[in-house]
Amino acid sequence: MDFTNLIYNTLVLPCFFRLSPGSIKGGVEKADLHFQIFSSLCSVLSAFQKQRTPLFILNGQEFLSLTPKYLFNIKAKIGVKERTRFIMQLIKQFGGTLAVSLLALGLYGCPKPKAEETGLPVVTVEKGTGDTGKGAEGEIKIAFIPKGTSHSFWQMMKAGADKAATEEKVTLMWQGPDKENDITSQINLVQTQANSGVKGVALCATDANALIKPVEDLMAKGISVVTIDSGITKDVANCYIATDNVEGGRKAGEELAKSIGGKGEVGLLFFLQGSVSNDERVKGFKEALAKYPDIKLVTSQQANDPTEALNATTNMLTANSKIVGLFAANEPNGVGAANYIRQNKKTGIIKLVAFDSSKEEVAALEEGVISSLIVQDPYRMGYEGVKTVLKAIRKQPIEKKFINSGVFVVSKSNMQNPEIQKLLDPAKR
Repeated sequence: MDFTNLIYNTLVLPCFFRLSPGSIKGGVEKADLHFQIFSSLCSVLSAFQKQRTPLFILNGQEFLSLTPKYLFNIKAKIGVKERTRFIMQLIKQFGGTLAVSLLALGLYGCPKPKAEETGLPVVTVEKGTGDTGKGAEGEIKIAFIPKGTSHSFWQMMKAGADKAATEEKVTLMWQGPDKENDITSQINLVQTQANSGVKGVALCATDANALIKPVEDLMAKGISVVTIDSGITKDVANCYIATDNVEGGRKAGEELAKSIGGKGEVGLLFFLQGSVSNDERVKGFKEALAKYPDIKLVTSQQANDPTEALNATTNMLTANSKIVGLFAANEPNGVGAANYIRQNKKTGIIKLVAFDSSKEEVAALEEGVISSLIVQDPYRMGYEGVKTVLKAIRKQPIEKKFINSGVFVVSKSNMQNPEIQKLLDPAKR
């Protein structure tokens, strides 16, 4: 433990834990003196602590995070029994000195900060009501670890997962890395969950090979695992739920070929080589283009956010001015490529086919900036993911090892179809 964390754990946290229960009720109604002291200490410490520190899962329901602005966040107040279990976990995490201080001062809840304020991996807890999730099997806690949390694709997936958790009355913890290409952070999150008391994990693997051992370790501990969206190369998980990404790539290639009249130079924006979903989409796209001898794929570049995608598109078009079509293999690339087309007044000149269905992409489709969207069903992935993990936990039969969640071509002409609208907006389900 470094010096800054020592200050966090021995000075700031004990002060913060003296918050009275009455000061928290569905958010902060008023802050007492202790909270003001805490806030002041946070401001001072922010000068020393610039990088995020890890998140810890507490008893499956609560969580804590250490950041400059919000040093310690617990979702809900916990009783004596749960408090004791929590203290024991803190002893393992931080050592006895902090735990004794916390035990003496008592523990109370704290408002959860918005993700954009912390810059941390996001942890949210959804808990059903009633007794269905308890009984002989005990309270069921499931961790859902996506590749990222900020893009609308993951938010749609979370909506489906939350729905299933509510129906099944189980505790769901949603936690993902800041960036979709941060393989190390995701591995650390999986390892943390292995010791958090969860009975199942739904995982969207950032890398098909690097996540094999973490998944094997979970399974060895008796924790059920379902991979979602992007799987792993070794068939060890209980089930894999995803788009047929090869077929999605093929559809993208066909749509792009149609939009450019079956001839011309095209470019590809991919997102993470080694990720199953990325590699399969690229494979399908190239297979489709192979049917068109007059279409030439002249350049491919990787990007992981809209800004990178905008720059990559600029570079591709600067070096290859004859490009007439682009395929963006995920949401950030679609948004970035669309921004390039808008900014350079290339609408109708450069045809763009993009994966996913963020609000920005749908708006670009309506404008004509994007010709077609290849749309997945992340809501269904999240929903089926939680349901399938529960089947594995309960030792119920899982009919299929792979569940195809579907892939759809959305154009300006069919986007108002009621079924398509359900794909574009989970609120309409």
